[in-house]
Amino acid sequence: MIRMNIRNALLIVAFCAYENLISPAQTQLNLMREIKLPVQSHLGTLGGGFWVIGMTSGEAFQFKIAPDQSLLVLYPNSSSKWQLVRVRKWWTETPKIEELDLPGWSERNTRYETSIGTDLLITPDGNFAISLGGIPSVKDVRNIPSPPSDSIEHKPDLLITAVDLNRWKIIGALHTATIDDEAEFRGAYIAKGRWIALQGLDDKPERVKYEHLFDLINRLISIPELKPGPGCLTKDPEILALSRRESPESASALSQQNDAACKDLLTIAGVSSMRVFDWHIYLGDDPEPRNLMAHTQLSGLSGFSEIDKDSTKPEFIWPSDEYNHGYWTSNEWDIFEDNPPFESSANHWYQLQGQDQGINFHYQLNKYMQDGELLETRATELQSEPKCRSRLQCVCEVVDVSEQQKAILALCRAQSMNFIGSFDWHRQWAAIYRTDDLLQIGEVELKTTYTRSAIAAADGRTYMVTVEQGKILRVYSVPDH
Repeated sequence: MIRMNIRNALLIVAFCAYENLISPAQTQLNLMREIKLPVQSHLGTLGGGFWVIGMTSGEAFQFKIAPDQSLLVLYPNSSSKWQLVRVRKWWTETPKIEELDLPGWSERNTRYETSIGTDLLITPDGNFAISLGGIPSVKDVRNIPSPPSDSIEHKPDLLITAVDLNRWKIIGALHTATIDDEAEFRGAYIAKGRWIALQGLDDKPERVKYEHLFDLINRLISIPELKPGPGCLTKDPEILALSRRESPESASALSQQNDAACKDLLTIAGVSSMRVFDWHIYLGDDPEPRNLMAHTQLSGLSGFSEIDKDSTKPEFIWPSDEYNHGYWTSNEWDIFEDNPPFESSANHWYQLQGQDQGINFHYQLNKYMQDGELLETRATELQSEPKCRSRLQCVCEVVDVSEQQKAILALCRAQSMNFIGSFDWHRQWAAIYRTDDLLQIGEVELKTTYTRSAIAAADGRTYMVTVEQGKILRVYSVPDH
């Protein structure tokens, strides 16, 4: 028995030594502070009912960093009072926390719905925050938050709330159903600092089969007045051409028609085409260089692949539904092997790309110029663990870049697919890299739950901040930064 115990101990030591050899030790990010946010959880979910599972507040929350480095969390509970929490001086021992109740959808307003969307936008000057909550059909009309004078019962609606961050006060609310009563808006971004750019599906009765799949409503809303600006109807060139089995030339002609129909909107939004507008809605970036489009859908037009396409006609390439992180109805929490590159404030692209499929699969971190020219590449150790090469799939994605702080933030997850086709999470961690040489600075283990993370700067230092389920804020110091 003693001999067997000694043998087992030696085996354990040998295995640990082997694991250390294949998993080089990385500097662990130091947890500086943990702050419990003053949010109130309520029973129930947003959407769901019968066999449909709704969204919890911890899944639907949003987190953004304002230009003054204050942290903002939108917590959409199911009680019709959504909470906006601001944390200042979060890097000190005495952080300042403020809370503001916003109008928001309740469990009854969203019952039986499956496409609930939330977002939090901040203007580049840091003066205003915009809370967004979208549902396909309004229920419980007697208890609509910030009720409009016109009935919006059973209509798709996006509730927009504007907050003055300097006065910490609600200054207006708008139901888009009072402007575009057949528009189910599903994505938004801030255009030119003073417009909310919206895009969504046209819910009017179909005249042509599958029309609802390619008809898109676009609208600008002014900030902070929340007054409607130009709007237009466009048709998705890719989906429409596929449904009609038309040629790529037809899709190109339709793109030109879209631009002509939305001329006023494009001028005010300050973008050159509806294709660029779409990319900002979908992923929050400019259209990606063609050689970085590993995650975009392959075109089915006339059997052409991306390589076969005419490089002078980039309008044929559109973001894939699987990776529409800007679209609220997509599962933005999923991470895939092929993931979108991240565009920094200096217009550099950073992307983790998979190499050597199979047992030797690993990620390579690449840095590109704005036009897609490769500047630097470096192999990573993101998948060095044995379990990442066996029963679990390990996936990683660049989620934030700060050129000022010279830091890249990647989120990784060990996951497996369950019997209903969704992912089970087994492990989650974050890693920080340098923008100049792409070397890893450090990493930290995260809980396997809904967590948003970002790079922040304060007091001359660099930090990684995370918000877990909208309730717990954690601040990590980044070494040598």
